[in-house]
Amino acid sequence: STMGQQVSTTSFTRVGTDEPHRSRRKAILSKHPEILDLYGPDIRLLPMILAIVFTQLSLAVYSTTLPGWQWFLLSWSIGG
Repeated sequence: STMGQQVSTTSFTRVGTDEPHRSRRKAILSKHPEILDLYGPDIRLLPMILAIVFTQLSLAVYSTTLPGWQWFLLSWSIGG
């Protein structure tokens, strides 16, 4: 027990049914086996991911030269 917090096995409700995601996946794949072709990585995302990482790193380097209010404005508008 850390700082008054306790975890017990009675805090959770056990359900006797199968895990819903696995059974739903099996049902969908049995009706539509062509969905298996959609599984796996999508290489078409690579250019977008590289552009985003490059933009983020460039802005991080650029932000070191900004005065405080401009840095805050950039961080707020880009960082969300």
